[in-house]
Amino acid sequence: MYDLTKLAQILGMEEQDVYTRIYKFRPLLENYIRRGKKNKILLENNGLEILKRIKELEQEGHTFKTIQSLIAEELKAKNDSASSTPERDNSQVEPHQDLVELLREQILFLQKQVEYLQQENKNLLQIIENRLPPAKEFTPKLSLSQRIKVLFSGKLS
Repeated sequence: MYDLTKLAQILGMEEQDVYTRIYKFRPLLENYIRRGKKNKILLENNGLEILKRIKELEQEGHTFKTIQSLIAEELKAKNDSASSTPERDNSQVEPHQDLVELLREQILFLQKQVEYLQQENKNLLQIIENRLPPAKEFTPKLSLSQRIKVLFSGKLS
């Protein structure tokens, strides 16, 4: 897996140029794009080969539109020849395991974030509760939200 910085080094381009090509040729690369920590763009080996081919065709003077159709034809021809052989490609199993692990990490992060926000919410409610006049100053027993309303408006509607 290669991030934008590594791809830029390999291809001899600026990171922004690599990003532009990934964006422009996304339909061709989408099967090879993954997301890393902090949603970082990662590209598999096959994606790198496609980017190398894009660069070759660019240097030959082809436009992005032409390059897209040429590479689409090349990939289709490659897939057709690969589908005629009954061998199963086990290299597809590993990327899925990486994705599962990445998703597990993200779930744990989100669970911790939810716990933190719930605790922060409790703390803020406690601060509000402490700053409000005591409930006994109100004739009826009012909820926290009703007491806040009375504090700001001066009356309960």
